[in-house]
Amino acid sequence: MQSPSLLTLKKPINWQLTLAGLLGCATVMALTLVTSQATSLLSSFLAYMLYILSFLVITLTNGVNQNPRSLSCFIFLQILATLILGWILHTPLIYILLVIIAGQLPFIFSSRYALVPMIAAHSSLVLVLFFSKENAISLWHELTLSSVYLAFEIFSFAASKVAVKEAATNKALTLMNAHLASTRSLLTDSIRHGERLEISRDLHDICGHQLTALILNLEFAAQQTANSNDDSSHATLIQSRDLAKALLSEIRNMVRSIRTDGDIDIKTALNEIADRLPGYNFAVSIDNALQIHSHKQAECILRVCQEAITNAIKHSQFKHIEVRLSQTNKMLALDIINQQSQQSDLNFGCGLNSIKERVSEYQGCMEIKQTPQRFCLHVTLPLKDTL
Repeated sequence: MQSPSLLTLKKPINWQLTLAGLLGCATVMALTLVTSQATSLLSSFLAYMLYILSFLVITLTNGVNQNPRSLSCFIFLQILATLILGWILHTPLIYILLVIIAGQLPFIFSSRYALVPMIAAHSSLVLVLFFSKENAISLWHELTLSSVYLAFEIFSFAASKVAVKEAATNKALTLMNAHLASTRSLLTDSIRHGERLEISRDLHDICGHQLTALILNLEFAAQQTANSNDDSSHATLIQSRDLAKALLSEIRNMVRSIRTDGDIDIKTALNEIADRLPGYNFAVSIDNALQIHSHKQAECILRVCQEAITNAIKHSQFKHIEVRLSQTNKMLALDIINQQSQQSDLNFGCGLNSIKERVSEYQGCMEIKQTPQRFCLHVTLPLKDTL
């Protein structure tokens, strides 16, 4: 499986936020470059280009191989460009660039660490502007002036943090809804097969018993009339007995068909997950020869798929997930594959431990195969024949 290109456009792209950031950058650039000296014009323009290009990489693309750590490099490039501009231009308007950076931080860093680069960048710019100005002013005056812009930075940071939390909550709810839909599909299938099994038992126990008694009575009546002169009644009893035997045979065939035709439709349950997770590319491949008769084992397979898909969505920035189900003799093989940007150390959390425990209940085994480009969860377990 080939890795994606170095920089890929986000889908969908939030053009409103991108245009707002570009407009803010362009406004500050226009105001500062107009007042710049000719000797510093080129260096200021290059610093602005570094800032804008880094901004576009973060906002419009998924970064270098969609790795959040790579995106942090572009944040530091923006901060570096801001400090260079502050040293060259000596204007407090440069703080507006930090407001734009503050709005990007929650999308890249966790809440615990996102404030660190914002405070560090703001403090550094305060010192740069204080020492770069030709006219001596007090540090207190510079701190007072910068506090106004710091308030805007905090507001921008808080607004983005709320947006990130809402996006994460919406993602979790969507995933939970997909899991509930797939579970409901499997439950409906189980109820339907349970009702069919109940009907087959009633047919066998009630109708079969009554028909057997009727056949014995007809057989006895036919024997009683065998030596009589009423050939018509004897023939009627023989015909009735044969019809009862044929009906009993058909009922037994029907019961046998209902019991053997008990395959679980796992594909529909998996497609429910794919249909309710827009934006993700699911590839579900199921062997046509696969036959799952045990409802509990089908539920185990579905739970393993749900947990593996949840882990793939949580820990991978890629949107492609592949599910493969195949059968060899009486063994089932399940593979859940997703892309990753780099091979990481394997830590067994609640998800993987839960999968391992479920598979062990059916004497199966779980194996993890990963490369720098992809992560594969491979499960094998013997198929059960009972419902």
